[in-house]
This record gives sequence, structure tokens and C-alpha cells, in this order.
Amino acid sequence: MQIPEATVTMIGAPGCGKTTYFLGMYATMSSGLQGYFLVTEDLDLDLELSENWDGMCDDGEMPAPTNGEVPRTFPLVFRNGLQTILRFSWEDYRGGAMSNRADDEVAVDATHLLERVHRSDSIYLVVNGNELLEPVTQASLQQVRRATKSRRMNAVLQDTTRRRQEEGRPVPSMVVLVTKSDLIARANPGVGKEELVERIADSARALLPSCFQEGTNTLICPVRIGEFSGDAQKQVAPEDVSPRNLHFPMIFSFLNYLDGQVESTRARLDSTRSLIAGNRGEADRMNSTFVGRMFKGGEIGRLRSAAITAEAEITTLTQDLNRSERQLTALSEDLRSALKNCDVAVFQDGVRVQ
Repeated sequence: MQIPEATVTMIGAPGCGKTTYFLGMYATMSSGLQGYFLVTEDLDLDLELSENWDGMCDDGEMPAPTNGEVPRTFPLVFRNGLQTILRFSWEDYRGGAMSNRADDEVAVDATHLLERVHRSDSIYLVVNGNELLEPVTQASLQQVRRATKSRRMNAVLQDTTRRRQEEGRPVPSMVVLVTKSDLIARANPGVGKEELVERIADSARALLPSCFQEGTNTLICPVRIGEFSGDAQKQVAPEDVSPRNLHFPMIFSFLNYLDGQVESTRARLDSTRSLIAGNRGEADRMNSTFVGRMFKGGEIGRLRSAAITAEAEITTLTQDLNRSERQLTALSEDLRSALKNCDVAVFQDGVRVQ
């Protein structure tokens, strides 16, 4: 059985917390969540990621940002117990890669990033929570756009959406990942959790309208690594490390990917069934005439052979569909509950559904 592979790509301004988020998310999900695990099969890489996370938890050393024009690739697998359900390809880019020109011969990762976004199954748009301490207003919109690079993120999403629609491919799921949400909470004492999420959602919609169009599935997720005193710290108090919400974005990506796999397999089944009916109908029509039987025997045989081959494909597709539906049902029951009663917002076609 071939294990499907999904691609996840993060984009955001320098210093927004992409690398730190990944380390925290990996530490959380590699430890297990309701019997599910996200791990790397490279034990040396697992050790490196664990050591970097432990360095913050034990010594308060914040991880260094990703530098250099060569992105880091992290091959991950999502498991239910010991059974691998899905493979994930994750890459970490330096913050400036998104803003470099694609024809820049020095910044070779710029073109690579744009092409990867185009083929991604889920795109994470990372916004530094330090820029959202107050709701985004018309007066502050331009300044916050510049600080978060959201104008560039919108342009990248618009290009990706256009290209995928031309190819007949669905829009990827999107996560607006608001890092350092502890700073937002500290700047708004007395504001309830639901109201704070609503404010963050309103700001996200102002900054990233491309995430809230028809055909989109978008999660707005404030996350934090701990309760820290400020932005861009290189050293923190280990006792202040207290992760929150780090696993929700990956759950959202899992569910959307598997749901897309189910819909794609159903469409292929319908198409294959139509092909079989067409081939058999044409073969029967040819075989019903004297001329057809005399002079088109080869074509009749080819059509019937193609129908038999397609029937074998239907058997395989049906098995794939049943397996994906079982996995999706199990994930929905075990993990969708994790998205309820928490400080996130889910939008479908631009309308909030949770």
C-alpha cells in the first residue's frame, strides 16, 4: 500500500517565529496526541530537534532563526500508534526568502519557495503577534502590512490560487498562524478569550483577505511557546516556557488533506465508471453490426480490454476510498474534538464556521 504524502509550507516575515513554532509543534506531537504521533524516521534529526527544544526548556536558549539560502527539509510521518497514515514534507526557509525576487541569482531559495507554495497541500501564513497587540484599523493597516509582509503573502497566495485553478486543482488549506500570542493577551488584560480571538480574526481578515475567499478553508490559530516578556528574545526564563495550541494547525492540515483525498478518489471512481460504460457501449454497438464484426474486431477487443483494466482500477480505487474514509472518520472523532472549545477560528468560503 502506497502511503500518501502531503506538503506543508510556511511563509512569513523574518523573526516572526516560524522556526521556534516548528520545534515546539514537533516536541508536542512527537510525544503523542490521543494515540497519534508526528515523527521523523531520521533518528539523528529527531535528536537534533529534541536537543534544540530541550535547550529552551532547560536553559532558556531560544533557537536561532533559519539563515542561508538553502532551506532545511524535514521528512515527517503521521502515525496512529505504529501505523503510518500519512507522510509530510516540511521545509523551513529563512524569513527573507519570500521577499526576494525569483530571478535573484544569489537568493536561490526564493524561486524554490514560490514553486513549493504552488504545489503545497497546506500553507501556513505566519504573523508575529507583537504586531497585533491592538486591533488592526484603517489608520494602522498599512504599517502592519509592512511589518508582517502580509501584502507579499497575499500576492503569493493570489498567484498560487490562479495557477492551481488553471490546472483544475483545489485551493490548499490555509493556516493564519499568529505567533507570540502571549504578548497579545498581556497587552489586553481583562479581555475574554472569545473576544480576543474575534479581534485577532478581524485583524487577520484585514491583513490576509486572500485566505477568506470562496473555495478556501482557513484556520486562524494564535499560538505561544511561553509567557515571555517581549518580542525577539534570545534568552528566556525556562520556567516561562508553556506551549499552547501548537498542535491545532497540523490537525487542521491532516483533516483537510484526507478530506481532499476522499473527494479526489470519489471523482476518479465516477470518471472510471463512465469510461467503462462508454467502452462497453461502443464495443456492443460495433459488435451488433455485420461490418463491425467483420472489420472492427481489433477495436472491439481493445475497448473490452480497456474496460477490464478499468474494472481492476475501480477495485483499487474502492479500497483506497474505503481506507481514506475510515482514517478520516477516526481522525474526525478523535481530533476534531480538540478544535472545539479552544481559542481558534475556522472559516470556510470566508464564513466563520467555528
